[in-house]
Amino acid sequence: MKKEFVTYELLTELKELGLNVTQTTTISQVFRWFEENYSYFVDIKTDTTPNEILGFDYTIKSWKFPPIYFDFFNDKRDGNIAVIKKMIEMVKKEKQREALIKLMDNDKDFDNNN
Repeated sequence: MKKEFVTYELLTELKELGLNVTQTTTISQVFRWFEENYSYFVDIKTDTTPNEILGFDYTIKSWKFPPIYFDFFNDKRDGNIAVIKKMIEMVKKEKQREALIKLMDNDKDFDNNN
């Protein structure tokens, strides 16, 4: 059951980004939040043989960028955490870019008024 919950470290970062988190926030809630707020979609492919699960491949998809592939995790939790960390990093960069664009627009307005 513990494997379905997000780590405290990730909860802190997700809360800073605006997700309403609790200690029982699950991986699926986080993936859904990224879908609804940033259009980041996670595909998980299970690699199997007829007798066993070998591992998991992940892809982050969005209309904003080409697919980002994560090849083969033996443990699904490790894969989930790696993908969430990557999406957090991407959102932070997206917010930085938006802030820079806003600053540049404000500078243009200031220059035009003087």
